[in-house]
Amino acid sequence: MNPRRQKFVVFFSPGTLFPEVSQMPVEMGTIEEAIQLSKGVIERHDATPYAFEFVTRIIADPIDDGEGGKLKVTPKEVERSARHFIDGEVLLYENIVGEEEDGESSIAARNMKNSDSPIVVRCSSPFKTTSSFEKDHVVVSSKTMEISIRGDDPDLSRYREKRVSEWRAELKVWKVNYKSESDPQEVQK
Repeated sequence: MNPRRQKFVVFFSPGTLFPEVSQMPVEMGTIEEAIQLSKGVIERHDATPYAFEFVTRIIADPIDDGEGGKLKVTPKEVERSARHFIDGEVLLYENIVGEEEDGESSIAARNMKNSDSPIVVRCSSPFKTTSSFEKDHVVVSSKTMEISIRGDDPDLSRYREKRVSEWRAELKVWKVNYKSESDPQEVQK
């Protein structure tokens, strides 16, 4: 059976609705190795990776099924790294509102607010892709092969907490106002 640990790099490329995902085994699982490998990944519509993660799985060779055939052993994921965005630009909610024609009413701004994601990362690979930028995400430079921005940066963490807290307070006010408009007696109880 020969169970063993194997590292993989999982690439994310722009898709039509969801990202295109491809993976390949890696030796070391370094940023430099992943960025070099990403240059050979081309998905549908010539999309190339905008992000990657490292995954470690326990894998094993197929086993005898007792009837002359083989059974594939399903790999077990035991570790996953942060998502690494390649040459991404980190944008705050205010940046998105300022660049959108509809401001706070824009789809992008409403999506950020509705998903409690006040920080996003935008990558161009060659298609523009915008994703939420969470605490466990990082931006890496394809030139220096180093992490340039961390999602758990103290300033970004404070901003994220403050903005989400404000949005949740707005939502509570909205719920009370909505409830009073729809059922005034319910609010009095």
